[in-house]
Amino acid sequence: VHLPSAITGDAPLSNVDPRIRSLQDELETLNKRLQNNELDIPPEGDPRRSPSPEPIYDRNGIRQNTREIRYRERLLDNRNRVVEELMKEDPTFKPPADYR
Repeated sequence: VHLPSAITGDAPLSNVDPRIRSLQDELETLNKRLQNNELDIPPEGDPRRSPSPEPIYDRNGIRQNTREIRYRERLLDNRNRVVEELMKEDPTFKPPADYR
């Protein structure tokens, strides 16, 4: 069943602002990377790899600032920035349910 765009709320792609389309594509990419745990952490010895900060532990002794956690937080920060921009640019955009 195909519903007209007026019913579904989806604008035809030809009418979508290129800036909004770009943000939607970026959000989709970030969501996929987070879902698939694609953090793009440089391997040991890579000059792009930053030195680790002093470890921070919670009260149970679990490290809270591992490289994986820091890279995931960067992706989440980027995702939140894109969601905020989309909310400003597109009044019909509804943020994801897990957006904070």
